[in-house]
Amino acid sequence: MFLVSVAVYAATTVGTNISTDGTVTMESASTTNDFWLGNVIADDDDSLFFDASGTEYIMWDDDPGEFDFSDDLNIVGVTTSTLAFWAGAGGTVDNINMTGGDVYVQNDVEIDGALYLTGAATVTGLATFDRATSTSATTTDYLYIGPDGAEGTFDFSGGDLYVADDVEIEDVLNVAGLSTFTGFISTASSTVDANLNITGNSTSTNATTTGSMNIDGDLQVDGTADITGAVTVTGLATFDKATSTSATTTDYLYIGPDGTEDFFDFSGGDLYVADDAEVEDDLNVGGFASSTGDMNTQANAHVGGTFDVDGTAALGGGNAITKFMFGTCDIATVSVSATSTAFIECTSATGVQSGDNVFVTATSSLPENFIIQAASSTVSDEISLRIFNAGSIEGTDTGARTFFWQAMR
Repeated sequence: MFLVSVAVYAATTVGTNISTDGTVTMESASTTNDFWLGNVIADDDDSLFFDASGTEYIMWDDDPGEFDFSDDLNIVGVTTSTLAFWAGAGGTVDNINMTGGDVYVQNDVEIDGALYLTGAATVTGLATFDRATSTSATTTDYLYIGPDGAEGTFDFSGGDLYVADDVEIEDVLNVAGLSTFTGFISTASSTVDANLNITGNSTSTNATTTGSMNIDGDLQVDGTADITGAVTVTGLATFDKATSTSATTTDYLYIGPDGTEDFFDFSGGDLYVADDAEVEDDLNVGGFASSTGDMNTQANAHVGGTFDVDGTAALGGGNAITKFMFGTCDIATVSVSATSTAFIECTSATGVQSGDNVFVTATSSLPENFIIQAASSTVSDEISLRIFNAGSIEGTDTGARTFFWQAMR
Protein backbone atom coordinates (compact mmCIF):
# COMPACT_ATOMS: atom_id res chain seq x y z
CA MET A 1 0.00 0.00 0.00
CA PHE A 2 1.25 3.47 -0.84
CA LEU A 3 0.92 6.40 1.63
CA VAL A 4 -0.02 9.60 -0.12
CA SER A 5 -0.16 13.29 0.76
CA VAL A 6 -3.35 15.08 -0.29
CA ALA A 7 -3.54 18.90 -0.69
CA VAL A 8 -6.91 20.54 -1.32
CA TYR A 9 -7.10 24.33 -2.04
CA ALA A 10 -10.63 24.57 -3.43
CA ALA A 11 -14.04 23.74 -2.01
CA THR A 12 -14.54 19.99 -1.77
CA THR A 13 -17.49 18.19 -0.28
CA VAL A 14 -17.04 14.64 0.89
CA GLY A 15 -20.12 12.67 1.80
CA THR A 16 -18.31 9.81 3.55
CA ASN A 17 -15.21 9.38 5.73
CA ILE A 18 -11.69 10.36 4.66
CA SER A 19 -8.90 8.36 6.29
CA THR A 20 -5.17 8.82 5.61
CA ASP A 21 -1.93 7.73 7.21
CA GLY A 22 -0.09 10.70 5.69
CA THR A 23 -0.49 14.47 5.83
CA VAL A 24 -3.63 16.39 4.90
CA THR A 25 -3.21 20.08 4.06
CA MET A 26 -6.31 22.29 3.65
CA GLU A 27 -7.03 26.02 3.44
CA SER A 28 -10.16 25.47 5.56
CA ALA A 29 -12.23 22.59 6.76
CA SER A 30 -15.67 22.15 8.29
CA THR A 31 -17.68 19.19 9.34
CA THR A 32 -21.26 18.63 10.37
CA ASN A 33 -20.17 15.73 12.55
CA ASP A 34 -17.12 14.62 14.54
CA PHE A 35 -13.55 15.47 13.52
CA TRP A 36 -11.04 12.84 14.51
CA LEU A 37 -7.28 13.42 14.71
CA GLY A 38 -5.06 10.34 15.19
CA ASN A 39 -7.91 7.87 14.93
CA VAL A 40 -5.74 5.08 13.54
CA ILE A 41 -3.46 4.58 16.59
CA ALA A 42 -5.12 4.98 19.99
CA ASP A 43 -2.06 5.57 22.20
CA ASP A 44 0.23 7.96 20.31
CA ASP A 45 0.81 11.73 20.27
CA ASP A 46 -1.18 13.74 17.72
CA SER A 47 -0.73 17.37 16.63
CA LEU A 48 -2.76 19.96 14.78
CA PHE A 49 -0.48 22.51 13.05
CA PHE A 50 -1.28 26.08 11.99
CA ASP A 51 -0.02 28.66 9.46
CA ALA A 52 2.12 26.32 7.37
CA SER A 53 4.57 26.09 10.26
CA GLY A 54 5.81 23.30 12.39
CA THR A 55 6.12 25.62 15.46
CA GLU A 56 2.49 26.66 16.02
CA TYR A 57 0.35 23.70 17.05
CA ILE A 58 -2.00 22.00 19.47
CA MET A 59 -0.71 18.60 20.53
CA TRP A 60 -2.24 15.73 22.44
CA ASP A 61 0.51 14.30 24.64
CA ASP A 62 -0.59 10.76 25.35
CA ASP A 63 1.83 10.43 28.29
CA PRO A 64 1.03 11.94 30.78
CA GLY A 65 -2.30 12.55 28.99
CA GLU A 66 -2.60 16.30 28.36
CA PHE A 67 -3.03 18.93 25.67
CA ASP A 68 0.03 21.08 24.96
CA PHE A 69 -0.09 24.52 23.29
CA SER A 70 3.03 25.69 21.51
CA ASP A 71 2.23 29.39 22.20
CA ASP A 72 0.02 31.64 24.31
CA LEU A 73 -3.62 30.76 24.94
CA ASN A 74 -6.18 33.58 25.18
CA ILE A 75 -9.66 32.55 26.29
CA VAL A 76 -12.31 35.23 25.73
CA GLY A 77 -14.96 33.58 27.82
CA VAL A 78 -14.95 31.96 31.25
CA THR A 79 -12.45 29.19 31.94
CA THR A 80 -13.67 26.40 34.19
CA SER A 81 -11.88 23.39 35.57
CA THR A 82 -13.72 20.61 37.38
CA LEU A 83 -10.50 19.44 39.10
CA ALA A 84 -7.61 21.91 39.38
CA PHE A 85 -5.45 24.45 37.60
CA TRP A 86 -1.63 24.22 37.46
CA ALA A 87 0.45 27.20 36.32
CA GLY A 88 4.09 26.57 35.55
CA ALA A 89 6.28 23.90 34.01
CA GLY A 90 7.25 22.29 37.30
CA GLY A 91 7.05 22.74 41.02
CA THR A 92 5.99 20.57 43.94
CA VAL A 93 2.48 20.56 45.40
CA ASP A 94 2.79 20.43 49.18
CA ASN A 95 -0.51 21.52 50.71
CA ILE A 96 -3.32 20.84 48.19
CA ASN A 97 -4.57 17.68 46.45
CA MET A 98 -5.30 19.18 43.00
CA THR A 99 -8.97 18.24 43.12
CA GLY A 100 -12.17 20.10 43.75
CA GLY A 101 -11.03 23.32 42.05
CA ASP A 102 -7.48 23.76 43.43
CA VAL A 103 -5.02 26.24 41.89
CA TYR A 104 -1.25 25.73 41.96
CA VAL A 105 1.17 28.42 40.76
CA GLN A 106 4.80 27.47 40.52
CA ASN A 107 6.16 31.02 40.59
CA ASP A 108 4.91 34.57 41.22
CA VAL A 109 1.28 35.71 41.20
CA GLU A 110 0.46 39.34 40.36
CA ILE A 111 -3.10 40.60 40.80
CA ASP A 112 -3.93 44.16 39.68
CA GLY A 113 -7.43 44.00 41.11
CA ALA A 114 -8.88 42.67 44.35
CA LEU A 115 -8.22 39.19 45.76
CA TYR A 116 -11.10 37.72 47.77
CA LEU A 117 -10.45 34.73 50.00
CA THR A 118 -13.32 33.19 51.96
CA GLY A 119 -11.12 30.53 53.54
CA ALA A 120 -7.63 30.43 55.02
CA ALA A 121 -4.65 31.79 53.07
CA THR A 122 -1.34 30.04 53.75
CA VAL A 123 1.79 31.56 52.21
CA THR A 124 5.10 29.69 52.68
CA GLY A 125 7.15 32.32 50.87
CA LEU A 126 7.06 36.11 50.71
CA ALA A 127 3.62 37.65 50.15
CA THR A 128 3.57 41.30 48.98
CA PHE A 129 0.34 43.33 48.95
CA ASP A 130 -0.25 46.94 47.92
CA ARG A 131 -3.25 46.90 50.28
CA ALA A 132 -4.80 44.02 52.22
CA THR A 133 -7.97 43.59 54.30
CA SER A 134 -8.73 40.49 56.31
CA THR A 135 -11.03 39.42 59.12
CA SER A 136 -8.32 37.03 60.31
CA ALA A 137 -4.66 36.64 59.33
CA THR A 138 -2.09 34.15 60.63
CA THR A 139 1.58 33.73 59.79
CA THR A 140 4.02 31.16 61.17
CA ASP A 141 7.05 33.32 60.26
CA TYR A 142 6.58 37.11 60.11
CA LEU A 143 4.40 39.93 58.73
CA TYR A 144 6.06 42.98 57.14
CA ILE A 145 3.86 46.02 56.41
CA GLY A 146 5.12 48.94 54.34
CA PRO A 147 8.32 49.64 52.40
CA ASP A 148 11.76 48.52 53.54
CA GLY A 149 12.78 50.20 56.78
CA ALA A 150 15.42 49.96 59.49
CA GLU A 151 14.56 46.86 61.51
CA GLY A 152 15.97 47.21 65.03
CA THR A 153 14.97 43.96 66.77
CA PHE A 154 13.04 42.44 63.83
CA ASP A 155 14.70 39.14 62.80
CA PHE A 156 12.15 37.90 60.22
CA SER A 157 11.13 34.86 62.24
CA GLY A 158 9.10 33.65 65.17
CA GLY A 159 5.94 35.58 64.31
CA ASP A 160 7.48 39.07 64.03
CA LEU A 161 5.41 42.06 62.97
CA TYR A 162 7.05 45.08 61.32
CA VAL A 163 5.10 48.24 60.49
CA ALA A 164 7.00 50.91 58.56
CA ASP A 165 4.58 53.74 59.37
CA ASP A 166 1.67 54.54 61.69
CA VAL A 167 -0.34 51.90 63.55
CA GLU A 168 -3.91 52.68 64.61
CA ILE A 169 -5.65 50.25 66.95
CA GLU A 170 -9.34 50.83 67.64
CA ASP A 171 -9.49 48.29 70.48
CA VAL A 172 -7.21 46.98 73.23
CA LEU A 173 -3.56 46.12 72.49
CA ASN A 174 -2.37 43.20 74.64
CA VAL A 175 1.38 42.60 74.77
CA ALA A 176 2.63 39.56 76.70
CA GLY A 177 6.35 40.22 76.20
CA LEU A 178 8.66 43.22 76.06
CA SER A 179 7.34 46.24 74.13
CA THR A 180 9.86 48.70 72.69
CA PHE A 181 8.88 51.98 70.99
CA THR A 182 11.43 54.17 69.20
CA GLY A 183 8.91 56.65 67.82
CA PHE A 184 5.46 58.02 68.63
CA ILE A 185 2.52 55.93 69.81
CA SER A 186 -1.06 57.00 70.43
CA THR A 187 -3.72 54.62 71.67
CA ALA A 188 -7.12 54.73 73.30
CA SER A 189 -6.23 51.97 75.76
CA SER A 190 -3.14 49.77 76.11
CA THR A 191 -2.58 46.88 78.47
CA VAL A 192 0.85 45.29 78.79
CA ASP A 193 1.15 42.11 80.88
CA ALA A 194 4.94 42.16 80.82
CA ASN A 195 7.62 44.84 80.42
CA LEU A 196 7.06 48.00 78.34
CA ASN A 197 10.18 49.68 76.94
CA ILE A 198 9.83 53.06 75.19
CA THR A 199 12.92 54.68 73.62
CA GLY A 200 11.05 57.64 72.10
CA ASN A 201 7.99 59.70 72.93
CA SER A 202 4.75 57.99 73.97
CA THR A 203 1.26 59.47 74.10
CA SER A 204 -1.73 57.52 75.37
CA THR A 205 -5.14 58.38 76.77
CA ASN A 206 -5.06 55.21 78.87
CA ALA A 207 -2.10 52.86 79.30
CA THR A 208 -1.75 50.05 81.83
CA THR A 209 1.10 47.65 82.47
CA THR A 210 1.32 44.89 85.08
CA GLY A 211 5.08 44.62 84.54
CA SER A 212 7.79 47.26 84.40
CA MET A 213 7.77 50.32 82.10
CA ASN A 214 11.16 51.49 80.85
CA ILE A 215 11.31 54.81 78.98
CA ASP A 216 14.61 55.95 77.45
CA GLY A 217 13.10 59.14 76.00
CA ASP A 218 10.59 61.70 77.22
CA LEU A 219 7.40 60.84 79.10
CA GLN A 220 4.72 63.53 79.16
CA VAL A 221 1.57 62.95 81.20
CA ASP A 222 -1.13 65.61 80.73
CA GLY A 223 -3.54 63.84 83.06
CA THR A 224 -3.07 61.59 86.07
CA ALA A 225 -0.34 58.95 86.28
CA ASP A 226 -1.49 56.25 88.71
CA ILE A 227 1.49 54.05 89.61
CA THR A 228 1.13 51.37 92.27
CA GLY A 229 4.71 50.13 92.02
CA ALA A 230 8.15 51.74 91.91
CA VAL A 231 9.18 54.40 89.36
CA THR A 232 12.85 54.44 88.36
CA VAL A 233 14.08 57.39 86.27
CA THR A 234 17.70 57.37 85.05
CA GLY A 235 17.46 60.78 83.39
CA LEU A 236 15.73 64.06 84.24
CA ALA A 237 12.12 63.76 85.45
CA THR A 238 10.06 66.97 85.23
CA PHE A 239 6.58 67.22 86.77
CA ASP A 240 4.17 70.16 86.76
CA LYS A 241 2.60 68.65 89.89
CA ALA A 242 3.31 65.29 91.48
CA THR A 243 1.84 63.32 94.39
CA SER A 244 3.37 60.08 95.63
CA THR A 245 3.13 57.85 98.70
CA SER A 246 6.81 56.98 98.25
CA ALA A 247 9.57 58.42 96.05
CA THR A 248 13.25 57.46 95.86
CA THR A 249 16.08 58.94 93.82
CA THR A 250 19.71 57.78 93.73
CA ASP A 251 20.92 61.15 92.43
CA TYR A 252 18.88 64.27 93.29
CA LEU A 253 15.39 65.78 93.35
CA TYR A 254 14.85 69.31 92.03
CA ILE A 255 11.49 70.96 92.76
CA GLY A 256 10.48 74.20 91.09
CA PRO A 257 12.04 76.41 88.40
CA ASP A 258 15.76 77.03 88.07
CA GLY A 259 17.13 78.83 91.09
CA THR A 260 20.43 79.71 92.74
CA GLU A 261 21.94 76.57 94.23
CA ASP A 262 24.37 77.41 97.05
CA PHE A 263 25.08 73.94 98.43
CA PHE A 264 23.24 71.81 95.84
CA ASP A 265 25.67 69.81 93.66
CA PHE A 266 23.15 67.61 91.77
CA SER A 267 24.41 64.37 93.28
CA GLY A 268 24.41 62.20 96.37
CA GLY A 269 20.67 62.44 97.03
CA ASP A 270 20.31 66.26 97.04
CA LEU A 271 16.91 67.95 97.40
CA TYR A 272 16.36 71.45 96.02
CA VAL A 273 13.09 73.35 96.62
CA ALA A 274 12.78 76.64 94.77
CA ASP A 275 9.92 77.93 96.92
CA ASP A 276 8.09 76.98 100.12
CA ALA A 277 8.39 73.51 101.66
CA GLU A 278 5.64 72.33 104.01
CA VAL A 279 6.16 69.21 106.14
CA GLU A 280 3.07 67.86 107.91
CA ASP A 281 5.03 65.40 110.07
CA ASP A 282 8.52 65.16 111.54
CA LEU A 283 11.53 66.52 109.67
CA ASN A 284 14.69 64.66 110.60
CA VAL A 285 18.04 66.08 109.47
CA GLY A 286 21.04 63.85 110.09
CA GLY A 287 23.61 66.41 108.98
CA PHE A 288 23.97 70.18 108.93
CA ALA A 289 20.76 72.18 108.36
CA SER A 290 21.08 75.73 107.00
CA SER A 291 18.45 78.29 106.02
CA THR A 292 19.04 81.74 104.55
CA GLY A 293 15.33 82.54 104.64
CA ASP A 294 12.37 81.83 106.86
CA MET A 295 11.94 78.39 108.40
CA ASN A 296 8.59 77.85 110.09
CA THR A 297 7.32 74.87 112.05
CA GLN A 298 3.87 74.41 113.56
CA ALA A 299 4.98 71.39 115.60
CA ASN A 300 8.00 70.43 117.64
CA ALA A 301 11.54 71.00 116.37
CA HIS A 302 14.38 68.87 117.74
CA VAL A 303 18.03 69.59 116.99
CA GLY A 304 20.43 66.87 118.03
CA GLY A 305 23.51 68.81 116.99
CA THR A 306 24.38 72.48 116.66
CA PHE A 307 21.63 75.02 115.95
CA ASP A 308 23.23 78.12 114.43
CA VAL A 309 21.18 81.12 113.28
CA ASP A 310 22.97 83.90 111.38
CA GLY A 311 19.79 85.97 111.15
CA THR A 312 16.95 86.09 113.65
CA ALA A 313 14.94 83.27 115.20
CA ALA A 314 11.37 84.29 116.06
CA LEU A 315 9.83 82.01 118.70
CA GLY A 316 6.09 82.60 119.09
CA GLY A 317 5.20 86.29 119.15
CA GLY A 318 8.08 87.49 121.37
CA ASN A 319 11.37 89.18 120.62
CA ALA A 320 13.62 87.98 117.84
CA ILE A 321 16.59 85.79 118.81
CA THR A 322 19.71 85.87 116.67
CA LYS A 323 21.80 83.44 118.71
CA PHE A 324 21.25 80.96 121.51
CA MET A 325 24.22 79.51 123.48
CA PHE A 326 24.85 77.41 126.55
CA GLY A 327 27.79 76.05 128.50
CA THR A 328 29.59 76.16 131.87
CA CYS A 329 31.57 78.84 133.70
CA ASP A 330 33.77 78.86 136.82
CA ILE A 331 33.96 81.07 139.95
CA ALA A 332 36.68 81.37 142.54
CA THR A 333 35.78 81.24 146.24
CA VAL A 334 34.21 84.37 147.64
CA SER A 335 33.19 85.27 151.22
CA VAL A 336 29.65 86.52 151.75
CA SER A 337 28.40 87.49 155.19
CA ALA A 338 25.03 86.23 156.37
CA THR A 339 22.08 88.27 154.95
CA SER A 340 24.56 90.08 152.65
CA THR A 341 25.43 89.99 148.92
CA ALA A 342 28.66 89.89 146.94
CA PHE A 343 29.64 90.08 143.24
CA ILE A 344 31.86 87.51 141.52
CA GLU A 345 32.92 86.93 137.88
CA CYS A 346 32.07 83.54 136.38
CA THR A 347 34.80 83.01 133.78
CA SER A 348 35.26 80.66 130.81
CA ALA A 349 31.76 81.45 129.47
CA THR A 350 32.99 81.08 125.91
CA GLY A 351 30.83 82.92 123.35
CA VAL A 352 29.06 85.27 125.73
CA GLN A 353 29.22 88.93 124.71
CA SER A 354 28.36 92.17 126.47
CA GLY A 355 24.61 92.77 126.42
CA ASP A 356 23.57 89.10 126.07
CA ASN A 357 20.67 87.88 128.18
CA VAL A 358 22.20 85.23 130.42
CA PHE A 359 20.80 82.65 132.82
CA VAL A 360 22.97 80.86 135.39
CA THR A 361 22.05 77.72 137.32
CA ALA A 362 24.03 76.43 140.29
CA THR A 363 24.79 72.78 140.85
CA SER A 364 24.10 70.87 144.06
CA SER A 365 27.70 71.48 145.14
CA LEU A 366 26.87 75.09 146.13
CA PRO A 367 25.92 75.26 149.81
CA GLU A 368 22.22 75.82 150.32
CA ASN A 369 22.62 79.18 152.11
CA PHE A 370 23.91 80.79 148.88
CA ILE A 371 21.48 82.04 146.20
CA ILE A 372 22.36 83.44 142.73
CA GLN A 373 20.21 86.58 142.58
CA ALA A 374 21.35 88.17 139.28
CA ALA A 375 23.50 87.51 136.23
CA SER A 376 24.68 89.84 133.47
CA SER A 377 27.44 90.17 130.90
CA THR A 378 29.52 93.27 130.33
CA VAL A 379 32.73 91.53 129.21
CA SER A 380 33.12 88.86 126.53
CA ASP A 381 33.35 85.28 127.81
CA GLU A 382 32.47 86.33 131.41
CA ILE A 383 29.25 86.52 133.40
CA SER A 384 28.93 88.79 136.45
CA LEU A 385 27.00 87.15 139.32
CA ARG A 386 25.39 88.58 142.47
CA ILE A 387 25.32 85.97 145.24
CA PHE A 388 23.20 86.32 148.43
CA ASN A 389 23.91 84.51 151.73
CA ALA A 390 20.55 83.73 153.35
CA GLY A 391 22.26 82.62 156.58
CA SER A 392 20.19 79.48 156.82
CA ILE A 393 23.31 77.51 157.76
CA GLU A 394 26.71 78.51 158.99
CA GLY A 395 29.41 79.39 156.53
CA THR A 396 30.43 82.47 154.53
CA ASP A 397 32.73 81.01 151.79
CA THR A 398 31.15 79.78 148.52
CA GLY A 399 34.14 77.77 147.47
CA ALA A 400 35.33 77.39 143.86
CA ARG A 401 32.33 76.23 141.86
CA THR A 402 31.22 75.45 138.26
CA PHE A 403 27.82 76.74 137.11
CA PHE A 404 25.63 76.08 134.03
CA TRP A 405 24.75 79.07 131.88
CA GLN A 406 22.48 79.87 128.88
CA ALA A 407 22.63 83.05 126.80
CA MET A 408 20.43 84.59 124.13
CA ARG A 409 21.34 87.46 121.84
